[in-house]
Amino acid sequence: MKEQAVKAPTPKGKEFVELLRQADKPHAKPEALEELRSHLAQHPLDAAQMGDLVRILQYNLTTTTFANNKGIGVTVGAHCRNLRSDLGHAEASPLERMLIENIVVCWLRLYTVELTYDTAGGHSLAQGAHWERRLTLSHHRYLKAIETLARFRKLGVNVQINVGNQQVITR
Repeated sequence: MKEQAVKAPTPKGKEFVELLRQADKPHAKPEALEELRSHLAQHPLDAAQMGDLVRILQYNLTTTTFANNKGIGVTVGAHCRNLRSDLGHAEASPLERMLIENIVVCWLRLYTVELTYDTAGGHSLAQGAHWERRLTLSHHRYLKAIETLARFRKLGVNVQINVGNQQVITR
């Protein structure tokens, strides 16, 4: 089973963008926010597309890190998709997918920090210590994310998720 990409906006896509604009105004009317909430309840794919903070974070990390090398940024994005696939994202339970996403974000952050540190050039002693701390913390997060997924899979945990009026029990 292949990983499903988030589908394109609903046929009312232009309406959705306008609802977002109205809700994002500095002094947005409560009616605008309520209208947006109502739209998202009726069109959950819009929420999945525009509210997926993991994808937004990955996009921001790759576009800022590779602002001068857009092709490399696109390649890194494709590699992130491959990592997700290799870790079994498409077949995973909802909780397991979140753990896989965390691994991919931690991997991206670790190697973004590593690359930035490597290309920054000469450092003062204080700057070098700062970068070493960032690398150590990023590496720790990455290993912890991998360990968490491994433990979850080893335990074979059943998870109950309640979304609205629907109850899903998954592994």
